[in-house]
Order: sequence, then C-alpha cells, then structure tokens
Amino acid sequence: VMTVGVRRINLGLHVLGVLRDGVTEQTTNSTENDNVFMKIGDPDRTMSGAHVYQLQYSVAHLVVNEAEQQRVSWNVTGNGWKVPIDSATFLLDTPAIPTRVDCFTGPIGSTQHACTVSTSGTQVMARTVSNLYAGSGLTVEAFYPPGTFVSAVTDVGELPWWAMPWLVFSVLISLIWGI
Repeated sequence: VMTVGVRRINLGLHVLGVLRDGVTEQTTNSTENDNVFMKIGDPDRTMSGAHVYQLQYSVAHLVVNEAEQQRVSWNVTGNGWKVPIDSATFLLDTPAIPTRVDCFTGPIGSTQHACTVSTSGTQVMARTVSNLYAGSGLTVEAFYPPGTFVSAVTDVGELPWWAMPWLVFSVLISLIWGI
C-alpha cells in the first residue's frame, strides 16, 4: 500500500519467484497494517551463515504523477530486517528511459547515498556500496517525463488494475545471518 495525496493505493505486488543460493525457495505472503510480509524458506528450519537471495516480483500501481514528472520510488529491501544485509542489487525495467535516477540507504526517510545507481536504456540498476545494518534499507527513485505512463496513479483517482503498467523488479540480496 502506498499513500498518494490522502489516498491509500494497493500496489498490486505479485511475487514471481524467490531463489536462495540459486535454488527455488518456498514463500508465504501476508499483510499487516498496510505492510506486506514475505516469509522465505521452511519455517521449521533455522538458517545460519551467508546466503544470496534473489527475489523477482511485479508491481502494478507504482507510477505516480507529480507536477512536472512521473516518479517511481521503491524501498527495495524494506527496513524491518533484524539482521544486516551484506549487499543489495536492484534492477528496474520499464518501457521508457528515465530522465533522472537516485538511490538512498539507511532508515526510512534517509538521504544517505551508500549506493550507486546507473541506467542502460530503459533499465535502472542500483546497488549498495556497503552493508545495510538492521533497520536500514535501499530505496531507488526513477523520474520520467509527464505522460510516459498513461495509467499512472494520481491523487484524484485510480485506474483499474488491468489498465496499470506492470513493472518487473529483480532484487538480489545477500544476507549475513547471525550465528
């Protein structure tokens, strides 16, 4: 769920797949207080050591109309982790070339830039350059000219799910679990 003006918009998040160390991992999703929780792996098994997770998901209602641009802003990792994240890499693929991109790390609202962001055509890639400590996250923003996405969410209405552009994300996260 995202706030646009005074409205709450269901983002239409759909998990396409999760890999741990290159092997498909089971997931269960739940929502609590407008937060989506993804549980990865066997709930009866405790993990230890370093692991690489790759999450791929689509989001339907993510493009927001602003005064003179359209914006995609995504908290890639979330900030609720109780363990550090060694590194995170994010790939956004849209049908248009962004006019500006940025990334932020740290707690929600942080303006720290312990990350790099680059573009290649319509793809935006961001990665952390240092560990994300527990409670920290990676957020990526991409800006586009007005009208790039004809079905973007505004603060005056929401189009039906079938009219929204589907953005596909791939996130590669390396977690260091406490032993």
